[in-house]
Amino acid sequence: MRTIACALALLAAPLPAAAQDGNVGGRYRLWQAEFEGNVTADDNGVNGSDIDVRSTLNLGDAEPVSNFSVWAGFAGFRLFIDYYSAKYDGDSTLTQTITFAGTSFSAGSALDSDVEWRNITTMFEYRFGIPMSSAVLDFNLGVRLGLKYMRVHVELTSPTTSDSATIKAPAPVVGFVAELGITQYLSVGLEVDGLIVRSFGGGSASGQVIDWAFVVRGHLGPGFAGIGWRDFLLHIDVNDVSGVDGGEVDVTIRGFFFEIGATF
Repeated sequence: MRTIACALALLAAPLPAAAQDGNVGGRYRLWQAEFEGNVTADDNGVNGSDIDVRSTLNLGDAEPVSNFSVWAGFAGFRLFIDYYSAKYDGDSTLTQTITFAGTSFSAGSALDSDVEWRNITTMFEYRFGIPMSSAVLDFNLGVRLGLKYMRVHVELTSPTTSDSATIKAPAPVVGFVAELGITQYLSVGLEVDGLIVRSFGGGSASGQVIDWAFVVRGHLGPGFAGIGWRDFLLHIDVNDVSGVDGGEVDVTIRGFFFEIGATF
């Protein structure tokens, strides 16, 4: 009888945090994301300037970015969808003449700059548990295969002229997700995906996409909340994509986030 009672008690005990990862769920992240890097846009046979978004355009300070994720699946297989849209704007006075998308902006001009970066990630994921020697710790690992669709729009406006460029980049990505349940109420997780890009969008491109996040989560029943860091790197050289003769995007969005969600 004592043996049976102990077994029932173990079965009734709450699962470690990582083991509570359900087949259906969603989360909201408030991402305090900084934007930095360089952009170049060539057009009409004119080479564009290498423009630093911080020192030249005076934008990129941390802005609150809403990041939504949902997932559904069964028996370890899941469809995972993640979306965010980040917007940055800045005012500056040019210290030197720059060329963007075939248009020249003269030194001394007042310049309004707007950047919008949208990203939607669709991933197929398979998760499986890793046996642990500890009765408390719980570890699961997942492999991912999917697609990122990125849209970066840059618009520059001075009192006398304006121009814009848009790069749309659907890129296949691979990655993994790992979560370690330390207690029934606490876990740590890591998500990484990316790929070396070779071509997309009817034009040609080469570069890298790397998106990773680390999070510490607290769990209570089906709900969870956490704090972490996300870093999204996009480095692409493009030719004849979205109406631009060519150019380069070498930018990063990074910063801390707070998340809240539930899984069942």
